[in-house]
Amino acid sequence: MAATDQPRSTLPAATTDGTRTRDLCAYPRVSRYKGYGDPAVASSYRCTRR
Repeated sequence: MAATDQPRSTLPAATTDGTRTRDLCAYPRVSRYKGYGDPAVASSYRCTRR
């Protein structure tokens, strides 16, 4: 299986107006802000255990 064929561990999500994005993490992980970057952009977050 090629790297691009790997299943995603998150699902992309956005507000209805598209101003904020976030990845939805598989339970029991939650999305946490990394502490830097734009808080409105999904790449500023990572999936972690509670």
